[in-house]
Amino acid sequence: MQVPISKVTRELEIKSFQLHKWEERGWLGTEPVFKDPDNNGQRTYSKQQVERIEFIDEVIKDQRKR
Repeated sequence: MQVPISKVTRELEIKSFQLHKWEERGWLGTEPVFKDPDNNGQRTYSKQQVERIEFIDEVIKDQRKR
């Protein structure tokens, strides 16, 4: 199941440009990000990628608290 970028950014309260940077850095794994042709090429993420995004977001927010 693919999750659209809009849902991920809304639920985690992060900006889409942050996800783009994480993709560029290779933080989302080796699996390519799918761009949905039926939805204007909107990025969608696999369950595994969403789990990685949640983990990265959690680590970054935890580090900011320190």
